[in-house]
Amino acid sequence: MMRLVQACGACFNVRGLDAAPIQFIEEQDTELAYRARKVNTYIDEWKAASKAANQSATYIVGYLTSRALQTNKTAPSDSPFKALLDIFTEDFLAVLTAPEWPASELLLRSLIKNLYACIDGDSHGALVKNVALDALGQIAAKIRAVRKKLRMQLSAKSDDDTDTMNLITRVADYSTGMSATMQELENLQQAYRIVWAKADSGMRDALRYQVCSWATYVISTDAIEDDEFAERRSGPLLEELASISRSGTAEFDSLSLPSDLEVSLAHITLLVRSPLFQSWENMLSRILRSMSEKQPTFRTKALRALGQIIVADPDILSMQNVQQQVELRVSDPSPQVREAAIELVSKHVASDPILGKEYYTMIRGRISDAGVGVRKRVIKLLKDIHFKSDDREIQAHIEESILSRITDEEHSVRVSIPVIMWG
Repeated sequence: MMRLVQACGACFNVRGLDAAPIQFIEEQDTELAYRARKVNTYIDEWKAASKAANQSATYIVGYLTSRALQTNKTAPSDSPFKALLDIFTEDFLAVLTAPEWPASELLLRSLIKNLYACIDGDSHGALVKNVALDALGQIAAKIRAVRKKLRMQLSAKSDDDTDTMNLITRVADYSTGMSATMQELENLQQAYRIVWAKADSGMRDALRYQVCSWATYVISTDAIEDDEFAERRSGPLLEELASISRSGTAEFDSLSLPSDLEVSLAHITLLVRSPLFQSWENMLSRILRSMSEKQPTFRTKALRALGQIIVADPDILSMQNVQQQVELRVSDPSPQVREAAIELVSKHVASDPILGKEYYTMIRGRISDAGVGVRKRVIKLLKDIHFKSDDREIQAHIEESILSRITDEEHSVRVSIPVIMWG
């Protein structure tokens, strides 16, 4: 499926355009007019190829999701199309950072739109919404993990860094959007050339697909008059992209070829600028909003989806909007949701004294919870925070809270306290 999408994005013609006839205009510089016409022809080809790739991705994902996430309320969770969707999602995520499979970003982006429709729509049953929310959590977790790993790799700089590494680091700091300066566009294209430096015949479609995607972005940053022969500021960049498309690789001196690590970092740095990665905040917002839905099972599933992201990056628990939603779910009317919220927090808070302090107050209040499972989880979590904390006041409060459950009406809770307190 990815090969098909990439083939669509690679299906453009930038060969033989030198022979295209030129319409001469009085007092028009013929050479500039000729170059402008060539560039406009390239643009038409790239726009058509980009449209074809988008249509193919939309059709593929639409076909899968329409059958895997059926709109009726009794959609089977073990349907073959549901299994196929899971496999395809896992495969798209597995190759997301591989330069050979750039179409995975577009397919995942198309998938997210369909997942949003399932989560937001009133016509979908709980099973469908739960499946969609789980898939959204997987994608959001992968994006967060890739971002975190890239930050760590780029921050580990040394005095021996090459010019290539310095370029990648600069590009990583560029803002996204359509207001890129010419210097930024040139540096971004140089980063793409790093990715294409070692391209072989097996990467032909992948390279041309990336050229098409990047060229479409470059075109969108231009502001020119509606004139066929108007000169674009990005004209030289587009001409270079056409040349790279024809040759199937980016020319580099044999002594300055980038390393495999530099190729990988350049690709991921550019990937982080993609629409998929830029929509991460919307994904998190959708998951947090789902934690306030009416059905307890859906709120629980939203907590599980958030848990996938937190596993990828526990720092998420420090975000204010996340803390607010978790606090609400810790006091949720449903004991099932309260237990899921405590479980979510317990996996990470106990190992981080700072997070432990931030979540301590909301957790301590649930030690008298009506749910037996909730009380047990809270007691164990408070014990873990107790031994990790160096705040004597917090430790004393925890000891007092746990000892207060010695008279608990539930035998299993009373029996667990000596084991918890003294191991």
